[in-house]
Amino acid sequence: MEYKKEEIKQYILDSIENYEGCQADDLHNGLFNNDYYLIGYYNCERWLNDKGLNNTFEVINYIKEYEQINFGEITTNFSNAESVVNMYVWIIGNEILNDIDLYEFEGELTKKDIEQIKFRLTIFNNYVEFSKEFNKIQNKTLNKIRKITDNAINRIKYNLLDDNLKPIVSNKA
Repeated sequence: MEYKKEEIKQYILDSIENYEGCQADDLHNGLFNNDYYLIGYYNCERWLNDKGLNNTFEVINYIKEYEQINFGEITTNFSNAESVVNMYVWIIGNEILNDIDLYEFEGELTKKDIEQIKFRLTIFNNYVEFSKEFNKIQNKTLNKIRKITDNAINRIKYNLLDDNLKPIVSNKA
């Protein structure tokens, strides 16, 4: 799910400097478990209703699916917007850190490790955006090729070729 993913990634980038010396395998816990990402029911409800769209049900379903797959049960209190937002942020934060292969870092995080993580977060973001744009262009091109091919096949099929073009298959023996 992409909802607020960039915001959460930016939170990691803004906060990670504070985790120099932290154990690499504790980074996610430090970022998303030691304190709430967002506090207050009203603030959390507004966060879930971004740009006039209510994303609450999508977020809840995402959390349910994640918890069922990873924990075998659903534990989040969905009657509380604060719990919903902070669990969702915890999940997305985990996915972001997994996407950049955080598990490759061992022991205490050094300044160099922090810079490497920040670099990966930035590059990964650019790679994802590039991939999306490339796929859009590729799909448009493939659709144009399909359209041209279909048109040519129909022209051949119905013998609607110009005089100087000969059909590939002829009924003449």
